[in-house]
Amino acid sequence: MSETVDNIRKTEALSEPLTIGVEAYLSEEYARAERDKLWAKVWQQVGRVEELPKIGDYLTYEILDDSLIVVRTAPDTIRAYYNVCSHRGRRLVDTPPGARDARGRGRQFVCGFHGWRYNLEGQNTHVSEREDWPCGLTGQNTHLKEVKVGTWGGWIWINMDPECEPLREYLEPAATLLDPFQLENMRYRWRRWLVFDCNWKVALEAFMETYHVPYTHPEFMKFGAFLGWARAQGRHSNIGYDAPKGMGRTRQSCGSAAVPTPACRRPSCRTSPGRTRTPTPPRHLSKPRGGWSRNCRKGLPPTRCSGTGWTRPGMTTPRAA
Repeated sequence: MSETVDNIRKTEALSEPLTIGVEAYLSEEYARAERDKLWAKVWQQVGRVEELPKIGDYLTYEILDDSLIVVRTAPDTIRAYYNVCSHRGRRLVDTPPGARDARGRGRQFVCGFHGWRYNLEGQNTHVSEREDWPCGLTGQNTHLKEVKVGTWGGWIWINMDPECEPLREYLEPAATLLDPFQLENMRYRWRRWLVFDCNWKVALEAFMETYHVPYTHPEFMKFGAFLGWARAQGRHSNIGYDAPKGMGRTRQSCGSAAVPTPACRRPSCRTSPGRTRTPTPPRHLSKPRGGWSRNCRKGLPPTRCSGTGWTRPGMTTPRAA
């Protein structure tokens, strides 16, 4: 095993060992309990904010028996409703065959059963043959049932529990730890959805530890053998590696941190490998939408020049997530 950094964090006290029975992975009763006690009460990611850029843009999200419509109703507002007509329970938006979800843009949702209509605010705006409904229909019982929505890090989150805690409280302390990475400014390059023939926990748990890496991914070992660790963060946790000594070590320049930079082929931005560059953006770079990154404005040393802006050491560009 490679020599690791000296200041390894203090090891946390271990909790009492817990054996999880096989029923957690095979039992239908256990899965129903997860539906009622977990999925119905936990904050879940349903998409990215930039996926709903304009008023009327919507997407659907499904979890077990529930289907939701997530829609932008104003420049600064995103709402979510159960994807169910208040009349006879038919889905308002159907998922196309072979698709994971439905996406589109509109000003209303129309039920394909009896033609009832709802605006983006979830209000019922049309009932066929309304005169035949002399009583019983109210704005409350014909309104689409709303679901809690929050945003953090550029993601849209929903919670089907009307008494749920605020999103930020649920995410802490992970949210505070991740805020410096400005995830809301990042964009995914590609996305692929897969269906695993197993219980969801089997797939998830494979990504919650580094113990398997030398044996499942031996090709990575040529880059070095790093000690893996896991740490509890409230109800959340994170994993990582302790890098060998000297890796990522920075030099000091004029009292501020400076880092080696790659050579740039632009004439106005000539540097050679191992040299340091001042944090002034080169002239050939156009100003990104929203301005230069906060780190650049603070004068921190950039490590890469690109058309999407500057990045700090160890960080990705906004469009490289």
